[in-house]
Amino acid sequence: MNTYADYFAGNVVTGDSSRSAKDLSFAIFLVRKGLTPDEVSCILSHTTYNNGKDLKDRYLERTIGKAMEAVQDHSVNNAAQSERPIRADSLSVGLVPLLRYSEIRDVVYPSVERISTGIRHLDLYTTGGLGLKELSLVIAEQGTGKSTLGCWEGAQAQRAGYNVLHVFYEDDIGDLKARYDNHLVGTSSDSDVYFLDGTEKPVTPAQIEEGMKQCQPGLVLIDYLARVPGLQGKADDRFSIRDLMMHFGNLARRYNAHVQILDHVTLVPERLDKYGNPLPVSYVMSMDRLSEAKMYKAMVCGIIIGMMKDKNNKNRVWLSGLKFKRKDTEMKGVSVSVDWSTGRYVS
Repeated sequence: MNTYADYFAGNVVTGDSSRSAKDLSFAIFLVRKGLTPDEVSCILSHTTYNNGKDLKDRYLERTIGKAMEAVQDHSVNNAAQSERPIRADSLSVGLVPLLRYSEIRDVVYPSVERISTGIRHLDLYTTGGLGLKELSLVIAEQGTGKSTLGCWEGAQAQRAGYNVLHVFYEDDIGDLKARYDNHLVGTSSDSDVYFLDGTEKPVTPAQIEEGMKQCQPGLVLIDYLARVPGLQGKADDRFSIRDLMMHFGNLARRYNAHVQILDHVTLVPERLDKYGNPLPVSYVMSMDRLSEAKMYKAMVCGIIIGMMKDKNNKNRVWLSGLKFKRKDTEMKGVSVSVDWSTGRYVS
């Protein structure tokens, strides 16, 4: 409570709007402003909400006394707080916990643990696979095979001993099961694939986190981002999208998992040169072809993979590495064969 209106309205902290609460809150405000008890008494007697009421001297004396005690206690507590030395490792309210270099100078941090994608080009590009505690984004036009890729990667992770959380908003659970059947039937592993069905009622970020708590996955697949409810109930502007992506990045670090988000991107079918002549679309997806909203996603992710279907060969897709934060490198247009009947990738 910092304004005259706050005090005049009553005790907004407790929600008590009775006359006595209003008088005490207003009295505290006046005492903090430096008014004397007689001046406070005079003002309280002439406030609008007390107009016409006979305020007893003892009531005014008690109210003003409480106000002065409250202000004095507040001043004492503030003084004590200001004299207390601030420790670097303090977690008190209002202080940010800081990590000092001198404390971690001799700590040897392990290298990033990676989950192989089973696709040679992607593993080479990511120096071994999808790193735990990292966030990746796969973007492609609708019908390119993002869900097929997700199931393939999920199966590779499960076979490697990682639990997988597959969040889906569009596919049928029977179709997903069939895809995993093609990859996992006949294999043995102590890990499993867990599903969160968001087709009827969209799965929220909070529910995704709860699912991660339950199954402790190494890989989380979210298919696809446009269907995920925003943190504040919407995710239709670039800042909401950014915050949602940062949230998933935090979940990856908090639960030691790799979170991969699959998302649609619309590409212009052809470009024009400076003379207005049509140019053929390159098989290389580039960052400058993304919208501003997509760029906000790109800034948050550690790994971004673009996919394009081959125009001439339906069983081939082209992969572009748009971003990899662990090294300054790109993967420009490598082709991968896909058996769409089984969802298997051959690179």
